[in-house]
Amino acid sequence: MIASDNTLVGRLASSVKVMPLRGSQESGRGFIAKVCNMAKYWFSYFGLAIKDRRAIFHFNGLFSMRGNLAVLLESFLARLFIRNWVLSVHNLLPHDSEGRLTRIIYGIVYRLPNLLVVHTKLMRQSLIGEFGVSPDKIVIIEHGIDLFSNLDPADRDYGRKKILGVGDDERVVLSFGKVMRYKGLEEFIVATDQFVRPTDQWVFVIAGVCADSELRESISSKLAKNNNGMKVIWFDRYIEHNEASKLLAASDVMVMPYRKIDQSGVIFTALSYGVPVVATNVGSLCEYASLGGGCVVGQSVDEAFIGAIRDTLKEVTWSDRSKTVERARTYFEWCAVLKPLVSSYEGIVE
Repeated sequence: MIASDNTLVGRLASSVKVMPLRGSQESGRGFIAKVCNMAKYWFSYFGLAIKDRRAIFHFNGLFSMRGNLAVLLESFLARLFIRNWVLSVHNLLPHDSEGRLTRIIYGIVYRLPNLLVVHTKLMRQSLIGEFGVSPDKIVIIEHGIDLFSNLDPADRDYGRKKILGVGDDERVVLSFGKVMRYKGLEEFIVATDQFVRPTDQWVFVIAGVCADSELRESISSKLAKNNNGMKVIWFDRYIEHNEASKLLAASDVMVMPYRKIDQSGVIFTALSYGVPVVATNVGSLCEYASLGGGCVVGQSVDEAFIGAIRDTLKEVTWSDRSKTVERARTYFEWCAVLKPLVSSYEGIVE
């Protein structure tokens, strides 16, 4: 694995060889340091590709830089130097960046690798129909789950009492992951102000950093105007795994009021902890929400969406959550998920 200093190498199997070619990702680096780091990184991994022509290079969904032209340049270089190139497409287009130029550039990029990996049938259909990718260059691999919770009641109690400070009768409604515009939190907050009742006793927990200052201000303003008595706790920072696991155990339902998405790793995090999900019916979320006793509701956040949360809170029990974790283990454990990818790798090398 080609890694950086941010890679969670401690969670890798001992048999995985780690090559720290990506170097430092410290946010305070200057422009020159970033350019030098990037040049060294590209030189190193393209050098590896030239040295071992049979090696398979699998880009796990992200390029070194995010700008359209930088993505295009790296793609052309990858095609030039890498004989066996696989690209995972987690989302067809970058979040909150779906303009015509972006679509054209990614239409070119997606035709360059030997193989594209997607997580849903809908994404495969879009690559074929919208981007003109040949069907035989696409393989569907489910989004696997790294860790499955044992749902220790002690973690739930610690999360509720020590981290959140909520009472036994209060219900924790969680939004998990980095706060971005496409996730629809602004609409959700407005809907809670209109339709959540004081008797619901909801505690809305936002567990994720917001790097967009304008979005943070907008969300904070809407929360300040909320008059329904709903408590709000916002962890506007990166959440370490140990704390995240206790927050997930403490939560009663996860909300995903997304405006647009192809698929999301967040819903698999919910499944790994048995947390039911209520989501808007966008992308392929409908294929997974019901596995944990949740549901999808329309494509906007309205009274029906709030009602679905209320119904889910009544129906899903702690024992139901344990069953969800075991069900998720059956479908999404990596040893089962990756079998089609191994076959595809063998096809590329041959």
